[in-house]
Amino acid sequence: RGPGAGSGEVPPGLPDGAFASDWRSCRPVSDHYDDPRVEAGGEVVTEREYPMPMPFGWFQVAWGDEVEVGGAKALFAFGRHLVAWRDERGDAHVWDAFCPHLGAHLGVRARIEGDQVVCPLHGWRYDAEGTCIDIPYSDRLNKQARVRTYPVIERNGLLMAWYHPTAAPPGWDVPELAEFSGGS
Repeated sequence: RGPGAGSGEVPPGLPDGAFASDWRSCRPVSDHYDDPRVEAGGEVVTEREYPMPMPFGWFQVAWGDEVEVGGAKALFAFGRHLVAWRDERGDAHVWDAFCPHLGAHLGVRARIEGDQVVCPLHGWRYDAEGTCIDIPYSDRLNKQARVRTYPVIERNGLLMAWYHPTAAPPGWDVPELAEFSGGS
């Protein structure tokens, strides 16, 4: 076992007593108020936070040919379960994976009909924007039943989804690279 790992040892370069016995947790226990890392609230500000936040941007979630027309594929990215599906026009979509009704995984046995996803558990139907548009056994809709959707782009053979923790829209585009598009 190296320094830290519950041994109480402090790795080289860190002042004695500056961090808890397991220094990898990076939980400051310093009460040195003259430390320049101390904020007004009295907490030591470290350069790292664990777990580190997920960065935002375009991320490859699948290869473009992995999601067939009329098919759905279960994925895991951004620390969450997702479903990628392709409507009958060939447009790709990426959503959170769970039906808002009772949590059925839409990447497992959901039906794609046109540009709609039908939940495999109770048949709730969602349009391409993730809005519930039909409950087969009810005359009323649940207007709050909505699946989080992600902006999607297919470039360079990749199926990419935009992730931002506050659902902000994409801030840039993904360039087309001639090396991947068959051009020279």
